[in-house]
Amino acid sequence: MIGTICLALVAVTTMVYKNSAELKRLTTFTQWYTGYDVTVGPTFDVPRLPPAKNLEFAGHLGGTLSACALHENLAAFSTGPELHLYDISDLKNPKELSKILLLSKIEEITFEQAGNAIYVADGRGGLRIIDIADPKAPKEIATYGHRGAVQHVLQRGSLVYVASKLDGLQILKQERNKLSLLKFDDRTNHPNGPCEIGNMCSNQDFLVSSDTVNGLRLMLLRDPEFPVISGKHTMPHVEPDFVGCEGNTVVVASSKPDKEQEIKIFELTGCGAREASTLKVPDFKANGVKVKNKLAFIYGTTGIVTLNLADLGSPKIVEQNFWKSASPVLSLAIENDKGCATTQDGQFVVLDLKDKPAVAASLLFPNYIVSSHVDKRTGQLFIGAQSGIFASSLSNLSNCKKCVDLKSIRYVRIDEKGLAVKTDDNLEIWKLAPQTQKTISVSCPRLTSAPVFFQGDFLCGGENGVVSTGTNNLLKDESVDTIASDGRTLVTAPAGFFGMQTFRDKITLPKDAKFVHTAMHQGVLDLAIDHGFIYYIQGKFMGDNSLFVSSPSIKEGEQPKIALKGARKLCVNNGLIAVEENGFVGLLEYKGKDIKRIAELQSTAVPLSISDLQLCGNLVLISGQDNGLYVYLVKQ
Repeated sequence: MIGTICLALVAVTTMVYKNSAELKRLTTFTQWYTGYDVTVGPTFDVPRLPPAKNLEFAGHLGGTLSACALHENLAAFSTGPELHLYDISDLKNPKELSKILLLSKIEEITFEQAGNAIYVADGRGGLRIIDIADPKAPKEIATYGHRGAVQHVLQRGSLVYVASKLDGLQILKQERNKLSLLKFDDRTNHPNGPCEIGNMCSNQDFLVSSDTVNGLRLMLLRDPEFPVISGKHTMPHVEPDFVGCEGNTVVVASSKPDKEQEIKIFELTGCGAREASTLKVPDFKANGVKVKNKLAFIYGTTGIVTLNLADLGSPKIVEQNFWKSASPVLSLAIENDKGCATTQDGQFVVLDLKDKPAVAASLLFPNYIVSSHVDKRTGQLFIGAQSGIFASSLSNLSNCKKCVDLKSIRYVRIDEKGLAVKTDDNLEIWKLAPQTQKTISVSCPRLTSAPVFFQGDFLCGGENGVVSTGTNNLLKDESVDTIASDGRTLVTAPAGFFGMQTFRDKITLPKDAKFVHTAMHQGVLDLAIDHGFIYYIQGKFMGDNSLFVSSPSIKEGEQPKIALKGARKLCVNNGLIAVEENGFVGLLEYKGKDIKRIAELQSTAVPLSISDLQLCGNLVLISGQDNGLYVYLVKQ
């Protein structure tokens, strides 16, 4: 993927003098899609929050639990871009000490050797150094960012080694709260282009890493500021591998997809390494490796596999230490007889390792957030995540509880009839009180739009027309791109049909429905209805398009209009408009005359993959998948 991106950028660079606007558009799209900002140089001033105009940050919740670390009784782990600190001195009762929100999804966490600071590989947020001398009041003391997303970090004394996809290894020197970039240039080790470092670790003499060019790479640390490659072991894969080391032992878990997990053991000798043994674990896929006290902990799809490394030529799987997890383990940290881990289904797990690994405690968080919706009657917030549906409140986001155990969620919406959930295969209605139960399930595997409430039923639009939780389906067997409703009127935008239709009931035939004129030869990408006004985006997907407002009181050809930049998602509430555009979320306002821009949030800084946009009063709710849920207040 990296090679494809680089070739595309090289090709487009030749167009700089021909069309600089197109180049700017491509670099913006590249940053939004991949996280790379190829125009940015090194900086030591990386913002903590996405740059915003006329928006005030109001809260954050959840995100993928991709990293954890442990120092004595202090555990650190991430939910998307948020770093959490917990006291686990009582393994069965972990206590939250504090949390701090950073810019991007956290990729890796490392404690300073003395335990007074945390080094965070914050993806597009770069390197973050957090002072935790008082773990109840963490504070950021230094940052470093470049064009690539920082994915790995390793600290040795005053030196900090960071790895990113575009620039490979970079070395920084820390003097108190100040960082400086050393002249070491890893690009000279990759003459054929950038590489992705899959993992790295170190012992007293070597910096060991895996990458897409060299496979397993050994670098001598005789001069830690200028490590020199002393050995390579090419791996027969394209993807980088996972490595862990202790003393003269290196353990490599292949990242090549296969039915069996290949694990290689190397012994460091002189300036190189020899392969001591290879073994395979069936029905297992690794996500990482830790080596402690001559034991290798390989964590992945089904839990943790433990190897005894007393004999490097014949490592043994320690069956009694095989901890099975119902969900893939994404990160693992080991400290003496305790450990912690994070899982794909949103759990932070505290492990007791005295005998057989056992779960001492587990905390559940909404992980991969795809949708949210506020019940206007109660103010309760419902959040659709990869691991289920959670209920919370806008006044206290962190006080959330799982209310529905459900997978493959795409959208959640709530109204007087209940909680509507669109999954990959169904449109379901859930009753939440007095007990949670599913009351309706309608098969609709190819639907594309979020559910809307119309005259007592929930409806979704897609390739099979408009499917209802009631008895009448509209536009049967006709593909519908998007629909909207205010409860009294339903508006549909059929696929390939340059216009919209309005329905006042569920029995009107399409041929009898009122036609809403739109611009010719342009499809409707999304629409909303608010106080009788129809708002719709029309134009090219990911290209130039526009937002229009239509109503019976507005004459054809006189609809208010404003140009947008690759808009694709739309939400409206009392004339306040939220639109996802290329690189940012735009907030606009319509008060009966012109459409005006009033605020914006740069999403490329994270970058945010936005799956749902919602408005509740002056609050904007952004479902950012891996990065969790963001809430912003529009300043008026």
